[in-house]
Amino acid sequence: MFILSILTTILLPVDYYVTIYNKNVGMVRERRKETFKKGEMEIIYDKYTDAILENSINIRFLNKDIFLIEQSLSKRVLNIYELLEEATGKLIELELVGGKSLKAKLVKKEGNELILECDNKKISIIDKKNIRSIILATDNAKLPLKPVLKWRVFSEVSGEYPYEVSYLLKNVNWFARYLLEIPSNEDKDALFSSYFVIKNGNDMEFYNSKVKLIAGLINLKERRAEERMPASLPAFAMQSVQKPFKIEEREIEENYIFEIDKPISLRPHETKEIPYFEYKKVRVNKLLREFNSISWQGRKNLNVYYKIHNIKSSGLGIPLPAGKLSVLKKDEDGMLEFLGSDNVGNIPVNDTLVVSSGKSFDVSLDRRIMEKVKSGPRSQTVTVQIKVINRGKKEQKVEIIDQLPGNNYIKSSTHKYSKPQEDQIIFPLSINGEGEVIIEYIYTHSY
Repeated sequence: MFILSILTTILLPVDYYVTIYNKNVGMVRERRKETFKKGEMEIIYDKYTDAILENSINIRFLNKDIFLIEQSLSKRVLNIYELLEEATGKLIELELVGGKSLKAKLVKKEGNELILECDNKKISIIDKKNIRSIILATDNAKLPLKPVLKWRVFSEVSGEYPYEVSYLLKNVNWFARYLLEIPSNEDKDALFSSYFVIKNGNDMEFYNSKVKLIAGLINLKERRAEERMPASLPAFAMQSVQKPFKIEEREIEENYIFEIDKPISLRPHETKEIPYFEYKKVRVNKLLREFNSISWQGRKNLNVYYKIHNIKSSGLGIPLPAGKLSVLKKDEDGMLEFLGSDNVGNIPVNDTLVVSSGKSFDVSLDRRIMEKVKSGPRSQTVTVQIKVINRGKKEQKVEIIDQLPGNNYIKSSTHKYSKPQEDQIIFPLSINGEGEVIIEYIYTHSY
């Protein structure tokens, strides 16, 4: 096995502006510079990868005297054998097994052997098993080593001018990570933190980028040339980040945009976390809740939920993008312990964040259908009993939700209830430590 190396050139610095959507796609805008000459010329962009949606690529010249003639994309890539064919008749450098090196002109490739012409005009035949690596000292810009995007342009001016390239990029994503620290004393506020997790799943690197994050539900089909850049992108200087990031949120149509105030670098296959907010004091309500289908009978433990009203008086009042929330609580030794996690959707201001950390160990219910009686030609009366048991020592707030058939009427109930919708009945309860509550209700429904 041998390695083929190509001498490459260093690219000029590029300013990157990256907008990432939470649908595994991003909009990348690059500000580049080019030395233009009057007349027709070609600009080559050799960063193209399969992660770029090819029908989303656009170029925009900031000088009105520079015009696009055509855009072309070649996906032809030479393999190792085709590269050697291209290098035929040219000087190559070989590193041989054993550490010796050899510079010679490649005359021909024949099967597994290379035929070389050395400095002394002697012909040498070397089997590839004796070669560790080959260096082609050639202009790789003329060789299709990877897909190449080209623009043919016409310029009425000469000099160095900026231009902007934009495209949609796959395999970039972001989500919010939340930490909710429940206080030992339930009368105190919880501590709430959020971090934005940004993932670049590509081989491309976006150094010192201006990054925006979009939260919302967008349609994503194969975009064509209508995906345009803004009229102009603001320039920004490279800077070392010393102070914490600040994230500004604002509305954009039916979505929210979160802009990071300092440039960051998104390296290939890197995951980065940026604090959105940390240790906000928020009011949290804990609730044990369980949903029961119409015909279900049996025993199960209740789900543990935490509710936070996204309003200023509760310590929030800011848009909360979709992500994952972990619930933590300090033990007696002061160490934070993990209680569970849950996915959360987008939570707008004035809405309520509800997450489940898992099942209660001590609180369970036992639901039985005690009786079904035919009460008319097309109606039935059903008696349901629900026993809620608290084996723990603390009082617990509980909410039992039962599903009902359509066209129902509640004839009687041992406990107060609400019916937010026709097919649902909710029982709010407070159960003392080491206590139990037995609910019995009767309903009639027609069919």
